[in-house]
Order: sequence, then structure tokens, then C-alpha cells
Amino acid sequence: MRLSILRLCVAICVGFYIGSASASSEEDSNVSDRRAKFNYQMFCQGCHAADGVGHKSVPSLRDSMHQFMRFKEGRQFMVRVPGSANSVLSDAHLAEVLNWMVNEFSQHIVEKNWREYSTEEVQEYRQSPLLQTEKIRAQLVQRFSKK
Repeated sequence: MRLSILRLCVAICVGFYIGSASASSEEDSNVSDRRAKFNYQMFCQGCHAADGVGHKSVPSLRDSMHQFMRFKEGRQFMVRVPGSANSVLSDAHLAEVLNWMVNEFSQHIVEKNWREYSTEEVQEYRQSPLLQTEKIRAQLVQRFSKK
């Protein structure tokens, strides 16, 4: 009973927070950004922290996400990590969160013309979650340092 009431309260709060979509693309972008930030807070922040610096064995996202956007394998990695691939978020909402994270945590160093994730790209990559996350991340980080 308490869990049902809690779920109802969360659903109402999310609805009020997100609001209704507007015809203006700028307003649509603001809704998308607010929703992405909310989803980050709900599903990612527990491990990666509010400012993206991570905890203990959880890597920092701050000032490093842009590196992953430079290569297809890096883009795949960000979607295929267990927290993303197994997320309850839809492919579209996960794409929003990932795009928000890049802009939020690497905004001053991300390439100006970086390609945002699309729903279709996320849908494709998350079909095969990573099993050796730390090993693959280490290989990618080593590759970034060579460029």
C-alpha cells in the first residue's frame, strides 16, 4: 500500500516537473533538458554523484565524457555499460540523458559539432550490454591518451 502511494506521488511529481510539451523548439529543448536532468538524478546520480565525479570505483564523468564521443566504440560504451543498457528508461529518454550528461559534464571541452545520440543509436547499442566494463573502459581510455 505504501509503495503504491509512493509510486503515485512520484508519478504526479514527475508529471508536474516535466510539464506539457510546447510547440516552440526552444521550449521543447527546455522540457527535454529538465526531463534528462531529472532522469539523471533518479537513475544515475546515486553512483556518479550530482556533479558527475563518481564514487570510489565508479569513474568520473566530469571532463571525460567528450573523449567517449570521439569514437564509435566510445559512444557504444556509454550506452552498453550496465547502468545504461539495463536502465528502465526508454531509448529516447536514455538518449536525452546521455546528451545532457555530455553537455553538462564536458560542456567547455566537447567538440562544438559533436553528434548527439539518437533514439535509434541507443536502441541498437543497448541490445548487447557489456560484461567486462572495467577492462573495456581501460582499453578505451588508453586509446584516448594516444590521440
